[in-house]
Amino acid sequence: MIQTDTEDSALFYPLVRSILEYCSVVWSPYTRRNIKKIEGVQRRATKYILKTEDDYDTRLRKLN
Repeated sequence: MIQTDTEDSALFYPLVRSILEYCSVVWSPYTRRNIKKIEGVQRRATKYILKTEDDYDTRLRKLN
């Protein structure tokens, strides 16, 4: 089954991005280490949802 970009975005926003945005406000990651941890979660989630080996910036563009 091949997903469209719309379906990918439909998964990404409610499942990943909204949670990370909420947590980042509460957690307030101001150190480079903590920011990298949040980015790592988002990188893995975009790779899993899109099922592609594109680079991170390309995956973000596809989902935005």
